[in-house]
Amino acid sequence: GGHRGAGTAAALAGGLLVLLAGAAFLVNRRWPLPDLLHRRNRP
Repeated sequence: GGHRGAGTAAALAGGLLVLLAGAAFLVNRRWPLPDLLHRRNRP
């Protein structure tokens, strides 16, 4: 079941990405980061 293993790995990777994105979002809301990220948007 190579395809099955690949699907499971993809699902786990996707889940981890979602969890990391959610955690980063919550942390950024509770503890706003410095203007380092906002400087990129400025011309």
